[in-house]
Amino acid sequence: MPKLTVSLIGFIIILNLFACQNKKIENADWINSFPSYENRITLTYSSEKKFLMDSSTSLNYGIIQYDDSTKNVVGFNAFDKSFLLYDYASACLKKRIHFPKETYDELGDLTSYTYSFDFNSFDSIYLFRQTHPRLFWLDSSGKIRKSVDLMPKENTFSPPSANFGEPFFVVNNQAFISAYPGRNIYMANAGVPDNLVLKVDMGRDKMNLGVRYPDLYQNAVWGEYMHHFFTAYNPYNKSWVYSFPIDHNLYQVDSTGFRSKVYGGSEHLTSVTPLSFEKRLERKLKKNEEVDNYRTQHVYDKILYDSYRHLYYRIVTNATPAEDLVKVDRGDKTYKFPPFYIIILNEKMEKVGEQEFDTNKYSTVSLFISEEGICIPRSDVSSDAQLVFDVFKTKHVERQQNIAKINP
Repeated sequence: MPKLTVSLIGFIIILNLFACQNKKIENADWINSFPSYENRITLTYSSEKKFLMDSSTSLNYGIIQYDDSTKNVVGFNAFDKSFLLYDYASACLKKRIHFPKETYDELGDLTSYTYSFDFNSFDSIYLFRQTHPRLFWLDSSGKIRKSVDLMPKENTFSPPSANFGEPFFVVNNQAFISAYPGRNIYMANAGVPDNLVLKVDMGRDKMNLGVRYPDLYQNAVWGEYMHHFFTAYNPYNKSWVYSFPIDHNLYQVDSTGFRSKVYGGSEHLTSVTPLSFEKRLERKLKKNEEVDNYRTQHVYDKILYDSYRHLYYRIVTNATPAEDLVKVDRGDKTYKFPPFYIIILNEKMEKVGEQEFDTNKYSTVSLFISEEGICIPRSDVSSDAQLVFDVFKTKHVERQQNIAKINP
């Protein structure tokens, strides 16, 4: 395996996208000012998709992708390390790609939440292993065409880590993977020195680094979960859009390095509270303090680009009231979680809608986009035996209206 070299040339242009600041940030700096917008697009229920699985298969709460070239829905079964391809129209299992023994052994441990994949094409599949980070390039028979060791040499960057439920992206044989620092750094410091995106050139065995956190992160301690950022790729204008949990803005970077910051905030996310307003956390956190701080607040989650309708969808998580955490933690099945929201932005990154969804009915973990619409998992009926999606189509409205609730 050729030893990789780390280069800051080529991707260096966007290293200064988010410059550090030394001043202490006041609350007003991240309180949402609610820029006005016209709610011009809504999501309306269209149909249901149900994909059945046998006892040896589990795709529940995993990454699901839609392959436009074959019209297949693709999932990865961590139980036996195989890819499953379902025909989207009929929802029938069309093909299962089993790995040869040598591939199976080299992939190593791929338990839940330790992998990500990009089904670039039928004969070009990329699989990222988070444990002992390595990127595999596979063909349709499951054989390894090439693998790249992603461990840093001499601590030149942080080992890459893919966000839960978030695929990485491969463009022209170049993979873009999250490469943020570890938990200990997040829990202790406000200023995070590492770069965020690891760009792996599979053809030339070279890695570049780029993109930094927004200024908001440099003046308070947010913890690990508030650092999990998300990306979307627009193949038409060849630009990347970055979404950070605590920032109302979205950051767009094109292939030339030109960068822009646009508002993409929610009406329901007024402000986000860090673990500490100091630059370094000296005290010991209380039990579950970080987790509870995260789940009691609305934050921005994944962002997706819809290449069929030329729209962006940005997820806003639900926020559980602090007084209800006891009910949630003891597994109270009668408890009803607050809703989550989906922000809709057009091709120009203008906010054109925001819609409420029932968290007790829907999940965003395996959400994917097809030619028919945005496919949202039904968490209330999905199981190890079936994966169920409700398909929503976009609807243009002529006049301004309030956020609509979904009751298909």
